[in-house]
Amino acid sequence: MQRCKKNGEVDSSFGTTGKVYLNTDVGKSDMIVEGDNKIIISGNYSYNSYSNFAVTRYKPNGRIDKSFGSNGMTFTDFGLYSNTICSTIQGDKILLGGTSMRYPDTAYPYNFAIARYENDSVQSLAKDLSPVKLIPSNSISIYPNPANNFIYVDGLKEGLTTSILMTNTNGKTVSAVQTNQSSQKISLQNLAAGIYYISIHQDGKTIKQKFIKQ
Repeated sequence: MQRCKKNGEVDSSFGTTGKVYLNTDVGKSDMIVEGDNKIIISGNYSYNSYSNFAVTRYKPNGRIDKSFGSNGMTFTDFGLYSNTICSTIQGDKILLGGTSMRYPDTAYPYNFAIARYENDSVQSLAKDLSPVKLIPSNSISIYPNPANNFIYVDGLKEGLTTSILMTNTNGKTVSAVQTNQSSQKISLQNLAAGIYYISIHQDGKTIKQKFIKQ
């Protein structure tokens, strides 16, 4: 993990000369920067031929937060092979989502797996946050995901002005569109491959989803 200044220079105040070397036994899949600038890293802890969900928390300066879990890390065993895919903050909790193989000798060995963790760092901030009204996720379709040159948003309220924002993992807006149609096609041709977030603001409500540009 490395932190750079806005001008692209390595921020030597972070970790050791701007770098943090993570546990080599843990495969990393996702990262969240909280409102107080603490860093949540999620992934998979491998041992022998098995793997568990793993989550660790770092302080804003890149030092591991030993007040979290056991010396900064927490593991969850779902069975034989667990694979963390994504993470998010739910109120004052941390959610990890992924898959787990529990029945290897069956036709459908994999299950969805979700783990939730206590997070005092978020809890201290949540009291000061106003609730956000959410658009029901089943009312709007965002596809395909992963996407190549275009992404489509369907199910919008026709005649109502809707703002659609795309941001990268640093929070920088890379695309902004307004529409009053029920469907919108958005070009991704100028975006580099990677992970992005699409936020839809409509009628005072919001929906946000992560997608991958191939």
